[in-house]
Amino acid sequence: MDEITRSLKSFSEAIDGTFSTLATKATTGIATGLKAAVPLPRPPAARQPLNGGAAAARPAPQITDEEREAAQKRSDAALAALDQGYFSQSFDPLAHELAALAEDAKQDDVDAVVERLTAAVDVVSAKLKRHVLKHQDKLIQGVTNVTSVDGDVKAAFVMVQASRQQLRMAAEEVAAQMQVVGATRKKQRLMGALELASRVKQARDLHHSLKSYQESGEFGEAILQCAECHQQLDAGGPLAQLRAAPELRALVQRHYYDTLARLDAALQRCCAEFSAEGYSKMLEGYLLQGIAPAALAGKVLTAFKETVHDAAVRVVRGTVLASKAAAADAAAARAAQLLDGSASFPQLCRQLPAAAVRPCLQQLSELLFEIVASYQLMAEFHEANQQAQAQQKQQHGEQQQQQQQGGGADGGQMEAVQAATRGLLQAVAGALRAGRAEVADAAAVKLRELLLVPEMARGDEVMQVVGWSEALAAVGDAFVGGPSGLRTALTGCYGALLEGYHRSNMESLRHLLAAEQWGALPGGGGGGGIERAVRAGPIAAAAAEWAGRDLQGWLESGNPFAGIQSSADFAAAGDVAPGGAGAVAGARTSTASSRRVLAWLRNYAALLAPLPAQRAQAWRHISELFDNYLLACFVLFSGVTLETLAWQVRPRR
Repeated sequence: MDEITRSLKSFSEAIDGTFSTLATKATTGIATGLKAAVPLPRPPAARQPLNGGAAAARPAPQITDEEREAAQKRSDAALAALDQGYFSQSFDPLAHELAALAEDAKQDDVDAVVERLTAAVDVVSAKLKRHVLKHQDKLIQGVTNVTSVDGDVKAAFVMVQASRQQLRMAAEEVAAQMQVVGATRKKQRLMGALELASRVKQARDLHHSLKSYQESGEFGEAILQCAECHQQLDAGGPLAQLRAAPELRALVQRHYYDTLARLDAALQRCCAEFSAEGYSKMLEGYLLQGIAPAALAGKVLTAFKETVHDAAVRVVRGTVLASKAAAADAAAARAAQLLDGSASFPQLCRQLPAAAVRPCLQQLSELLFEIVASYQLMAEFHEANQQAQAQQKQQHGEQQQQQQQGGGADGGQMEAVQAATRGLLQAVAGALRAGRAEVADAAAVKLRELLLVPEMARGDEVMQVVGWSEALAAVGDAFVGGPSGLRTALTGCYGALLEGYHRSNMESLRHLLAAEQWGALPGGGGGGGIERAVRAGPIAAAAAEWAGRDLQGWLESGNPFAGIQSSADFAAAGDVAPGGAGAVAGARTSTASSRRVLAWLRNYAALLAPLPAQRAQAWRHISELFDNYLLACFVLFSGVTLETLAWQVRPRR
């Protein structure tokens, strides 16, 4: 303690010396700065004592209270005279004082500033010294308290160290005793977690296997996996106690319904393109589902009709969306209606551009023929499997009888499966035999809507349209096994087609006559082609060939609508080449309008034989076309106007 007291005293004396030195350095620094800015005259050298030694020591004068108060006031005044910037850390006193001096400042002004700042430094040094001396007792007392606390802390440290040693020994003893118990409980927890993880993994693997079966088309295996998974998650199953069991059970149910939906979608795809292997897997799935035979039969017929509808809508919608005219002219609402599938089939047909009507009919005819072929293949599949099931039933009965005689096991479960399979095959086979007319009627509705589009009857391509319609009607008759609703629907459209074709021809005739130059064209008129068209046109010849062909013959000959000839080739099939049969070589010439009129007349004549119900209408159109052309030629070359001719014609009484 005495050493600390002596140290504090020496520290106080050092502070006194330091503040004195600080004041001297501050005064010297300020004075030096001022002298550097303003050159000062060098003061005269101080007189040295005559004796060359130190000045004689003088006693310190006594300071009275009045002098002390006066000194205090001067100190306060010196501090108050300082600028407030001196109390800021970023303040530059030299720049401040130099800026305060006038440009014509003299040595006296600089000395005054130096004296003022020196006095301020002395005042600050004195205040600091008195403050330190005033609180010296408190500092000593604080050091004493710190020393006392240091002893207490050392004693506490020793006690804490001993306590920690004791606690460490106790912990080691308890850990040694609890090691066996902890290991046992840990093993129990791990075994429980392992069992739970194995059950969750089993449920997860069932889900993945179910998904893979769905994607590969193994619908029977998928349904079995769904049943197994649901049995494990149901009450009493090994996974029923899991917290996630309700969620897993709901997930399995969703995947089960998704499997059934995919099964129905696969059945519809099979109706468009039949595959015996894929269809067998579908029947296995329906058998394991437990569906009733009558329900499956209705589902198959519905799938075929929906396939017809989807094919028609897909072809027409794709054509509308792909056409540039529809994309440019369709409003936003109409385009959205096309994309979301809310537009009906008649609405889609009315939006078809003129150039895409006949290609759309050709594509739809090709798809409908493929659907008919799939229908026939499915019916043959059921007939063949019915016979196979009958043979298996007979063989199984003989084997069961032998097992009963020899004391073998009962095969009742296998017999039940075979009976259910036979029931499904018989029900679907009967529905396929009885449902041909329904499928044909569904196709007739779509074809009728497409044939009644006004653009279908424009131009000579109507001959190709009639040829396609006759081929479709022949396929429908062979499919049904007699006159079908498809032929009735197509025949009902011929009148509208002929009427539209005639309007188009009359309009074209007016334009031809207005632009006719009446110049001879080489090659002749080919008038003999009309007689040939009346006797046996290309459509009539094709219809005669199709009349005796059954459905198997159609299937063996291939799809008649795939890769068919162009409309121009089909329309020209009845034309007679220059110099050919029926033409009078070198005897006749023709103009552009006459050649076109002859081509139209040949087309009308070619429609007389295959369209018996429209013969009167076709003959009326032939007469009107010929009369209009003959009248135009008469007026042109006779010089008689229509008005004069009308006044000359009087009604007979």
